[in-house]
Amino acid sequence: MKSSKFKVQSSKFNSGFTLVELLVVVSIIVSVTTIVVGTITSVFRGTNKTNTINTVRENGNYAISQMTKMIKFAKSFDGASIDGNPPWNCQIMPPLPTPAPALVNYKSLRITSFDGGVTTFSCNDSVDIPAQTIASRSASSNETLIDTTTVALPTPIPTFCFFTCIKERITDSPQVGINFTLNSNSISGIVERQASIPFSISIKVRN
Repeated sequence: MKSSKFKVQSSKFNSGFTLVELLVVVSIIVSVTTIVVGTITSVFRGTNKTNTINTVRENGNYAISQMTKMIKFAKSFDGASIDGNPPWNCQIMPPLPTPAPALVNYKSLRITSFDGGVTTFSCNDSVDIPAQTIASRSASSNETLIDTTTVALPTPIPTFCFFTCIKERITDSPQVGINFTLNSNSISGIVERQASIPFSISIKVRN
């Protein structure tokens, strides 16, 4: 009877986990946790990057669409300016084979609407408030065409935001170009929060 009881107790003891088995289980749990955490982190980073790019793209597309619509449906296109002040004109670009001069990069465009209101679109530099934005100014309102809390024009402004205005003859309708780059307005050094997208469009003005 004593021998039988000893065997039962010994069997119960042998049914437990050894130290090696526990270490293997722990290492498997750690490995799986690391993989899961890494996957979740990658998903969040991808989502943040996508959201950042979408924010920049939405701002740029809105600015492009607003300026395009107003220029196309204006009563008159008054011209472009290098520094935002008169004269307002367009660069004469002779037809080929005449050697083409270098394109002039303008800071501002001006239009007159059918109600007589004058609107000026400008690439704002450091002397403007707010800076690093694209502005629409008229007698009735001054507004920015981008959300300056989320995006901004990179510096130097004249390099990353400018307009072109060309025509073959002084009597021709001008071809207007809108060109700018937008950066995500984030002071964070996290790559997922950074994005830079160029925008460009060419508009044939009716007048």
